[in-house]
Amino acid sequence: MRRVAVGLFWLFLLSACGGGGGGGGQAGGTPQKGGTATIALESELRTLDPLDSSLLVEREVFYNMYDSLFTIDPSLKIKAGLVKSWDISDPQNYKFTLQDGVKFHDGTPFNGASVKANIERFKTAANSRRKSDLASVKSVEV
Repeated sequence: MRRVAVGLFWLFLLSACGGGGGGGGQAGGTPQKGGTATIALESELRTLDPLDSSLLVEREVFYNMYDSLFTIDPSLKIKAGLVKSWDISDPQNYKFTLQDGVKFHDGTPFNGASVKANIERFKTAANSRRKSDLASVKSVEV
């Protein structure tokens, strides 16, 4: 499990390494819902699925599109994201308490079953580039 924690640390660290340069122009007025956002990236995205991602530019986009269980603050401390709190009773057992009231973009509730499904998908999918990151995870219980 320690390898999982270290692997997750590096995964979140890499996802937090997105560019932070701001544009030099003026603000475009009052924000409006339903508008269009135009962004520039240094290369084309291959995928919007984190499971199959291997490019840093994709991670930069994911960091802005998806929430994660944990975040890393500017001083590189691990902070709660979708996890409200966590307890590590021993190196083999981690217990996460999830934030209440979180929903996916389609209104589906975020819960332990969705975390488990994602971890299992990342562990078992043929094209998963995260298999080795999660190799030491023996099971996930909800």
